[in-house]
Amino acid sequence: MAQRVVAMTPRTKGNIKIIQVERTNNLDVSQVYHTGSGHLNGIVINKETQSAEPETESQDMQLEFTCLMHNNRTADSHAESRRLKFWFLDKTERPQRLTDSYDFFKDLVNQGTFPKDYVGFIKRMLKQLQSDHYPSLRRVDLDIIPLEPSSQEAFVPGLPVRLKPADSPMSVFRTGYRMSERGRACALNCAIRVALSPTRFSPPSDATDCILGGSGQAEEEEEEGV
Repeated sequence: MAQRVVAMTPRTKGNIKIIQVERTNNLDVSQVYHTGSGHLNGIVINKETQSAEPETESQDMQLEFTCLMHNNRTADSHAESRRLKFWFLDKTERPQRLTDSYDFFKDLVNQGTFPKDYVGFIKRMLKQLQSDHYPSLRRVDLDIIPLEPSSQEAFVPGLPVRLKPADSPMSVFRTGYRMSERGRACALNCAIRVALSPTRFSPPSDATDCILGGSGQAEEEEEEGV
């Protein structure tokens, strides 16, 4: 029996970056870009693909949230929408889907350990899906969608497009989220506070190397900005 791995496949669809993370026993070795080792053993990064065809399999759950991000190193600010899409094993009951989706998100954006850059965010996704938690969860996609300044107010009302670095040494921002499932909208709204200092992300070249212990350039850039 083939060993189960967690495979990450970066994709681009227009201006949307898509990170697909999946538990699988059927790895296509021809698509493998890099294989993790050490504490990242069992994690595989596939080659980047361009998404020309629509997704054939609808997600079971979807959770959307918006981040207003500030880079202390460059003083640039921007807003982006992020969508977490969840696929579960067949016959997973609805209450379990709701619980696992929310718990995955809650663990991902834990205020005490929230990743401060894209690389850390994706690493957290990989390690969470590799863990024994969320046993019914088989795939999670992250869509990263840049927002125009004019769209920001609708998602995060009351926050300026640009923030002064002095507002917070760790670049703390407000983000709201909304959860929905296939064929049903869930009235689930709240606000949390998370910290994020972005670095450039163009998978798989630089981010993949950092995820699997390569150059470490992204982390170094983020540390300079703190």
